[in-house]
Amino acid sequence: MNVWCRAVFGGLMFLSPMVVAAQSPSLPQTWDVGPDQPLHVPSDASRVVHDGDTVRIAPGEYFDCAVWSASRLTIEGSGPGVVITDKTCQGKALFITRGQSTTIRNITFTRARVPDGNGAGIRAEGRDLTVEDSTFTNNEVGILGADAPGAEIKIVGSTFIDNGRCRAERCVGSIMFGQVAVLNVGRSHFRGDRGADVIVSSALRTELSDTEIIDNNAQAHLVNIQGAAAVVLERCALEAGPAMKGRSNAAVFLGFSPFDDGQLRFVGNHVTNKSAGPIAFVLNWTSGDVQLEHNVLTGNISETSSSGRWSHWAYYKFRDIKDGMRHIIGSVLRAAHLI
Repeated sequence: MNVWCRAVFGGLMFLSPMVVAAQSPSLPQTWDVGPDQPLHVPSDASRVVHDGDTVRIAPGEYFDCAVWSASRLTIEGSGPGVVITDKTCQGKALFITRGQSTTIRNITFTRARVPDGNGAGIRAEGRDLTVEDSTFTNNEVGILGADAPGAEIKIVGSTFIDNGRCRAERCVGSIMFGQVAVLNVGRSHFRGDRGADVIVSSALRTELSDTEIIDNNAQAHLVNIQGAAAVVLERCALEAGPAMKGRSNAAVFLGFSPFDDGQLRFVGNHVTNKSAGPIAFVLNWTSGDVQLEHNVLTGNISETSSSGRWSHWAYYKFRDIKDGMRHIIGSVLRAAHLI
C-alpha cells in the first residue's frame, strides 16, 4: 500500500467512529427535579428532555406547570408528597402532554383553574397516555383529552376528589375524553365530583374495572359514554347521590352509537341509589343489547331503561329537517333574486 492510500485509509478509520456517534440516537437520560437540583421545577425539565427520558420529581409543592412535547417520557414522583398546583400552562392545564406514549405516576395535581372553566390536572393532546397511582384534587377537570383516534388511555390506581364544576349551562367532570381508541380506568376512586357527569367518554372502547364512584354530587350520570363500539364495566362500586334526580338519569348512560353489534357488558358491579327518585343502572340509547351478569342493585333502581331515546331522536330529526327546509327555501329565493 503506497503512502497516499495509507493516509486515506487512516483518515477513514479516524472519522468512522465520529460518523457512527453522530448518527446514533442519544441514550435515554434521567433528570432529577427539586429545590436542591439544577432543575428546580418540572417546567425546567420539560425544556431539556428528549424522547425516552425519565423525569424524577422530588417531594414538595410546585407552583408550576409544564408542556411535555417529547415522546416515550416517564414523569414520576420520587417519593410521596409531590404536588403540582395552581399554575396552568396555555390556559389549559397543570401538565400538557403532546408526545406519544407518556407515563405519569405518583404525582398529585390540584387547583387547576382557567378562564374557560375547564382547567385540567392533565391535558392529553398527544397519543397514548398512562397515569398511575396519582391524585387529582379540586381541579375543574381531573384529566381532559382531545380527539386522538387510535390513542390508548390507561388510568390505574388513581384517586379523584372534588373535581368537576358547572358554570352556567356548561358542566365538566373528573375524566373527559374525546374520540380515542381505548379508555381504560382500573382500581381508581372518585368522590365529591361537582359536575353533571363524573366520567365522560367518546372512546371506541371504554373499560372500567375495580373502580369506585361514591358519595358524589353528579346531577345526571356517573358514567356518560357516547358513540362506543364496546363498553365493559366489571367489579365496580357505583353510588348515585342525592343530587341525581329524574327518570332520565342513570348510573351509566350509553348515548347513540353507530355500532349495532357493539359489546355492552356489565358484570359483578354493586350499584346503590341514594337519590330521591328512581334511576336505572344502565340508560341505553344504543341499538345494542346490554349484557348484565351478577350485578347487585340497592335502592330504587332498575337494571336497564331506554327512557327518552325516541323523543330525543325525534327532536333532533325534526330540527335537522327544519334546518334543511330553511336551506332549500333560501336557495330557491336567492336563485329567483327574491332575497
